[in-house]
Amino acid sequence: MLDSRWIMNAIPDRSQCRLIRFVCICEAMALLLASSALVWGTEPMQPSVLLIHGFQPLPGFVPTKLWEAMAKLLSGNQIQNSKAIALDEEYTFFHLPAADPDHRDVFISDYAVGHEPTVRDIRLYSARVACEIVWITHALECEQVDFVAFSMGGLIARAYIEAEDFLPVLGEEGFPDYGLSYRGDVRALVTLATPHHGLTYATFGEWLGASVRQMALESRFLTLLNRGTSAEETASHLHSDVIYVTFAGQSCLGCAIRRDEEACLRDCAEEGKSWQGSDGVVLMESARLIGAENHACISLEHTAMRSHPALCAAVAAVLDGRYVPEIVYTSSEFPSDEPML
Repeated sequence: MLDSRWIMNAIPDRSQCRLIRFVCICEAMALLLASSALVWGTEPMQPSVLLIHGFQPLPGFVPTKLWEAMAKLLSGNQIQNSKAIALDEEYTFFHLPAADPDHRDVFISDYAVGHEPTVRDIRLYSARVACEIVWITHALECEQVDFVAFSMGGLIARAYIEAEDFLPVLGEEGFPDYGLSYRGDVRALVTLATPHHGLTYATFGEWLGASVRQMALESRFLTLLNRGTSAEETASHLHSDVIYVTFAGQSCLGCAIRRDEEACLRDCAEEGKSWQGSDGVVLMESARLIGAENHACISLEHTAMRSHPALCAAVAAVLDGRYVPEIVYTSSEFPSDEPML
C-alpha cells in the first residue's frame, strides 16, 4: 500500500508517480484482466473517463450511487460491477469496465478525505484527483483521460488543469503548496452545473469550510482561476490543449404549480435560451465559460444535471465527438426544432 501520509497530503512528484506505477503492476492485475483492453485483445476505442462528484455537505455519501446513471450509460455496464481501487488503506476510488469496445472504461473519483463532508481546500481535492489520474494512465497504459465533473467537481478539475494560475500565490494564506502541476493527461473536461463564476449563497455559508469560501462570488480562488475575467468578457483563460464543454441547467419546476403552466414553461424556455435563470443552485451565467462549448439545459434542476437521461445522452455525444445542440430540451413539452436526445 502507498504511504497514507503521502495520500493525505496528495503531492504527486516523480518518485511518487513511479511508486504508483509499481503498485499498479503489483496490485491491479486482477482488475485489469477484467478490463475491456484485455478482454477483447485491443485497447478500448474510447478514452477512459473519470467522473468527479460535487460538494457533499454530509459524510457517508457513496460516489458510485451519485454517478450510477452516467456511469451505466458511458460504460454499458451495471454499477454493481464496479471495483474499488485502493491507493491507500483509507483512500479508494472506483473502476467500472467498459462492457464492449463501443463503450468506455469509467472511473469514479472519491477525492474526499476520510468519512467527512467535502469542505476542505478545493486544490487539495485536485491533488488527490491527480493521484487517481496517475493510477489510471499507468494501469491502462493510456496518455489521457476525459473528465466529467458535476458542480464543485468542475472547479476541482479546473484547479488541476489550470494549476499554473496559482503559482504566484503558493505558500500564502489559503494557498498551501500541494506540489500540484498539470501533466497534460486530460483530453476533455465536461462540466455539469459548475459555478465557474461563483455561488450567490456561498457567502452566507463560508463558515462551512474552505471549499465553500472558495466558491463565493469574487473569491480569490475564483479570481485566480479565471484570471480576473468575468462571464461577460471575451478573453479565454482556459488551457489551450484541453477541450472544455459546459452544461448549465434552467429549472422550471415551479411552473407545475402555476395556473398558467404552459405560459410559464414557454417563458422558462426563453429565459434558458438567453442563459438566464438557474438550476435552483447555480446561475446559468455562472456555469458558462467563455472559450468553451456551452450548452443550456431547459428544465433541469441541479442534482438532475448528473443523472437525467437527456443530459447523460448529451454528455456521451460530446465525448464521442457527435453533435449536441446549444439548447438541450429535456422534455417533449417544450416545442423545438432540435430532436430530443
